[in-house]
Amino acid sequence: MRTFCKTLFDRVIITISILLFLQMPLFFVHYEAHLEGHVRELARVMGSLEQHSERPFLEQLKKLIGSKDQDVQGLGQVVLDLTTRYEKLSYSLLQLETAGTFSKPFLFLWHLDSDICNEAVRSFSPGFTMTRESLAWGAFGLLFGIAFTQLFAAFLRACAAFWRLPRSPAK
Repeated sequence: MRTFCKTLFDRVIITISILLFLQMPLFFVHYEAHLEGHVRELARVMGSLEQHSERPFLEQLKKLIGSKDQDVQGLGQVVLDLTTRYEKLSYSLLQLETAGTFSKPFLFLWHLDSDICNEAVRSFSPGFTMTRESLAWGAFGLLFGIAFTQLFAAFLRACAAFWRLPRSPAK
């Protein structure tokens, strides 16, 4: 019975880890779509700001930030923040779009934007894609599940050995 429970537990955990890891390529696509939407909106705003500026954009921005009027200076800071966010998100999108199968998770974590990730998580619906990337993630999920069950079993054995009471010598 003990072996049956251990085997069943192992199989359930491994299956869950495979299913979870199979979701990663689809989530990356979903995140990229949200990221692209933000980049396009920021590009539209930046284009509008440049269009309504009589001087070159950076020169106008320096003028706003260098103003003695606090309201104008604050507006300049907002525009600078928008410009910085646009550049950061554009670079992140470019990195994710050109990333390979094995570098994508690391670039995703490196360039992760928490607000966009929260949006993507809220609107994400699980599914399966049949690509090489999905197969690689499924294999990684299998390895992760096996490693997890082995580590968990070792942890339980260590706990059992720690809590096992020493027997008193027979009198």
